Amino acid sequence: MSIRIGTASWTDVTLIKSGRFYPKGCTSAEARLRFYAGHFPLVEVDW
Repeated sequence: MSIRIGTASWTDVTLIKSGRFYPKGCTSAEARLRFYAGHFPLVEVDW
């Protein structure tokens, strides 16, 4: 069994505004998704 860990939403406003996870240059959704995917093996995308 493997356990994968991520956040509830890579677009969460508090995650973005806190300045603790995304670097200052990550301003677009694409840049944030690429950065997030580089740190976690699982990304949830809702349509």
